[in-house]
Amino acid sequence: MKLFYITNVRLPNDKGHGVQIAKMAEAFRKILGDDFELVIPNKAQPKGFDQTIKDYYALTNELPVKKLDILDPMFLSRYLSEAFEKPLFNLQILIFGLITYFFALSHRGIFYTRDFYLLPFLLLAGKSVYYEAHYFPTNKIAIWLHKLLIPKLAGVVVITNAFVNHFKEFNYKKILVAHDATDITFFKPVPREPNKKIIIGYIGRLSGLGEDKGGNILIEAFKKAYSKNRNIELSIVGEQQKEKIPGVTFAGTRPYNEMPYYFNLIDIAVIPFPDRPHFRYFMSPLKLFDYLAVGKPIITSDLPSIREVLTEDSAVFCQPGDSDSLAGGMEKLINDKNMRLKMAENNKFLAKKYTWELRVKKILDFIY
Repeated sequence: MKLFYITNVRLPNDKGHGVQIAKMAEAFRKILGDDFELVIPNKAQPKGFDQTIKDYYALTNELPVKKLDILDPMFLSRYLSEAFEKPLFNLQILIFGLITYFFALSHRGIFYTRDFYLLPFLLLAGKSVYYEAHYFPTNKIAIWLHKLLIPKLAGVVVITNAFVNHFKEFNYKKILVAHDATDITFFKPVPREPNKKIIIGYIGRLSGLGEDKGGNILIEAFKKAYSKNRNIELSIVGEQQKEKIPGVTFAGTRPYNEMPYYFNLIDIAVIPFPDRPHFRYFMSPLKLFDYLAVGKPIITSDLPSIREVLTEDSAVFCQPGDSDSLAGGMEKLINDKNMRLKMAENNKFLAKKYTWELRVKKILDFIY
């Protein structure tokens, strides 16, 4: 039976979920062939995103996509105050939900989505629905909706083991843990010219979901390490420079096809996330798996979600939110080349367990 992956996103885009959807769709298509179709809204692309999905995300083959025509009310946000932005977004969700309902009615198959708000429309159409959860509800209405809809789903895919325990209250029929993954062909290690300085790198935004991702702690920790060793540099890719900080470079947002260069440029990768519920239990960051693929030793906050993937053979664990602990982790790897080299080899090997194709095979075994 045909599998439809339907999601209310514009592709390509510069967000992490865009990468995840595109790579998943490529793997689904490789295995299922014509029995798979990616379905997205037909939204106008902003300037700078005129490439095909294949070219932007460095896919092997062109990805056939069904684009559903939609009158996107978000264009009105250009003419109205910020107060109208959220209502317009909610209206867009409702419109696409209704379009999804009529599409599902007219197509026979199984439906897969990571958009919780599409579930009622797909279930109303009488379809077998699988939901990939990337967040846990925190307000009363969202929790009530999960209790109402999750039991009606054919199955739920989650990205950490912690999700399983937290989702028990929703009475799911069946559940699968599938951590995120990487493209080990795209993110392959590339030898580079020796650098006089050791480059510590963070790839991604320093804030998201309305929360700081540990950016302030990262900067504070680096300043402490830099005061003891001027032979290091911190490279942040994904943020614009707001102030000049000695030893720190900001590369801003870069196109996805440039990512292997920046991942290979660094000597030590860092994940400084704070100890908050989302980061502690419900995240599976793509950068973690891409760091593995290029064979980088990692300094990371000691969080259960990270511990599901990494051990001391792959990373130095630090106390979340503690700049002294993070600075100590930096110094430990800076001063121990053998540890860096050993972790690099371990991580290249570990990355082979977390490819998109293996993830999709696991999900298809769960569905079929």
